[in-house]
Amino acid sequence: MLSRLRDVRFLSIADLTRELAVSHMTVRRDLQLLEASGHVRIVHGGVVLVRTGLSEPAFEAAGDAQGRTRIGVRAAEMVGDTDAVAVDAGATPYEVARALPTTFQGTVITHSVPVIQLLAERRGPPRLVALGGELLPERQAFVGPATLDAAAQLRARTLFLSVAAIDPRGMYSCSVAEASVQRRLMDIADHVVLLAGHATFGGSAPALLGALDRLTAVVTDRLPPRSIAGALSLFQ
Repeated sequence: MLSRLRDVRFLSIADLTRELAVSHMTVRRDLQLLEASGHVRIVHGGVVLVRTGLSEPAFEAAGDAQGRTRIGVRAAEMVGDTDAVAVDAGATPYEVARALPTTFQGTVITHSVPVIQLLAERRGPPRLVALGGELLPERQAFVGPATLDAAAQLRARTLFLSVAAIDPRGMYSCSVAEASVQRRLMDIADHVVLLAGHATFGGSAPALLGALDRLTAVVTDRLPPRSIAGALSLFQ
């Protein structure tokens, strides 16, 4: 179990049962022993590997750390202590999760492996609903039918969304698989808050996610170009 978790960092109980060809009871018993010894933490939806102090920080090599941190802190201020929120995959949503105050006792729904790991290791962690599925290594996130099915059963007050590109016509993701999960998360959220670093304005990505009228608010590190600002203002 530990060897497999070192590869992917999060697995569902069903994944482990299938891969090891043992019963759910056996998997849960062994996971409880590993949790008691401090190696893993069991969360709603599966189990996450507990990092050691030697682990590298998530998204360490991603650019513009200051901008991401500012966006994350501002977005986290929009979260109530008992809210149910969905957190997208990517470096900027990770900063939202990192900025959640210690008083937060709500629920976080996410398919982001780093966010799952970060929150599972908190002392007195919030309720964490991990959306498993097929791992997309370059995004450190789960996608696919299992992820979509798990999300469809849930409800969130706010989704904190991150996209690869924005223009006046809409928002774009790097892959159809990721866009499908993001659309499902938008469907289950009452409010959609876009986390937009300035590099996304006018950028390019292949998968159309949706129109700007799906957004409730935008948190960014710089004012967007006039064309995008004008398109956003049409829906306010």
